[in-house]
Amino acid sequence: QTAALAASGVDVASGSALDVISDTAAVGEIDALTIRDNAAREAWQRRMQAQEFTQQGALFSAEAAATSSLAPVGTLLTGIGGIADQWWQYRRQTANTGSAPKTGLIG
Repeated sequence: QTAALAASGVDVASGSALDVISDTAAVGEIDALTIRDNAAREAWQRRMQAQEFTQQGALFSAEAAATSSLAPVGTLLTGIGGIADQWWQYRRQTANTGSAPKTGLIG
């Protein structure tokens, strides 16, 4: 801009030409600050997203550990439930017949 104005014979050290050059420099500085601010904001967003993913991963790991450590308990409870069911069936049969049911193993 300065070179173009000077080539046209305009005095670039004063008046409107100096105002135009100053305004252009100010707009350029505002643009640079906006770019820096946008980059800082995006970097902050990425850090927050990374932190969220880290926390979500820790939660998934804790859930997986809890699930795998409770699996034997579920198997145990299923087994106990089956035994209890057989016991209730046995009780029901003995109540109806007055004697133990014949299983074919003894008698």
